[in-house]
Amino acid sequence: MKKILLLLICFAAFEKAQSQTNPEIGKHFKFIKPTKVKECDDRAGNPKGNDIWIPVEYEFIVENITQNGVVISFLKWKNDPSAKANTKEKINSDANNEKNDTYRGSRNNDAKKLFVVPTVDFPATTTKLADRLSAVYGVSSTLIKLRPGSSDRNIEIGNNFNVGPSGGFRFRGRKNFNHFFLASVLFGSVKFTTANTRNNISEETNEFSVTPSIGYVLDFGKAQVGFFTGIDIASGSAYKSWIYKNRPWIGFNIGVSIFKDTDNTGVLQP
Repeated sequence: MKKILLLLICFAAFEKAQSQTNPEIGKHFKFIKPTKVKECDDRAGNPKGNDIWIPVEYEFIVENITQNGVVISFLKWKNDPSAKANTKEKINSDANNEKNDTYRGSRNNDAKKLFVVPTVDFPATTTKLADRLSAVYGVSSTLIKLRPGSSDRNIEIGNNFNVGPSGGFRFRGRKNFNHFFLASVLFGSVKFTTANTRNNISEETNEFSVTPSIGYVLDFGKAQVGFFTGIDIASGSAYKSWIYKNRPWIGFNIGVSIFKDTDNTGVLQP
């Protein structure tokens, strides 16, 4: 169990260290830090005019990658002559700044504006937006499980630790909301007691378990909430007489950075 856990943690750490935001032509990104760009004449990235500071959350598409930098255009087009956010100081001081200024281009798209971002600044100041529907993978864990009761068994809330690889699909919703539909194989342990084995064991014991699981995760901003269900499978005489054998549990997790698309990975941290 310890070896499996260590391997999964190392896998997640390696993937996270390898993942970074690299420009890809035709893909959508957004700024995560105020960033200095320069308007350019064409897709070759030849700059013109003064430097412009772009606020965070502005979404754009990569038009080209050149020796002058990464050529971009903004996704939303709206002309607002009163726009002020053209310096870093104004971005930081203007609490009411809205994403409606003239860097985006004209209202009628008849004068599409291109900008160039320094290549060295791109990884640290941007993040890639997921496709509307994309495959995801990562490592998930469950700390709290609720085992429903019935006429011949009580409700049990357990804290047996499980961890394992997960994969599935992500649907990118509006704004910062993402929906994950996942399947996992978790490794952990199950606690057997005299009470939950109908007095077939004399003392409490923990046995290794494998758990097929499915779940749903709602991602909003940097926070994520997950709901999971699965069935713990173990071995031995205690498991054979376990009153929750073949009965699904319900799990609930709150975490950050749970899952990424196939360019990245994440770990559920309850």
